[in-house]
Amino acid sequence: MISLSVLFYILIFLFVMIGALRGWAKEVLVCFAGILALAIIEVVLPKIAPGLAPDKAFLVKVLILAGCAFIGYQTP
Repeated sequence: MISLSVLFYILIFLFVMIGALRGWAKEVLVCFAGILALAIIEVVLPKIAPGLAPDKAFLVKVLILAGCAFIGYQTP
């Protein structure tokens, strides 16, 4: 069975290859989308839904991060 550390480095290598193929400017934009998603999760989400159950909060955070990453990757 593969260990988590090996899987982590395989995924890092995969994302490095994707970034090298796409170009530096696009990858900076995707990083900005990720930072924006984290800002939304930490600043905006507690003000909108303060009493969210832990399982629902996790789902909302995953959807926010996935949505921002998807929008970031769709830029031309």
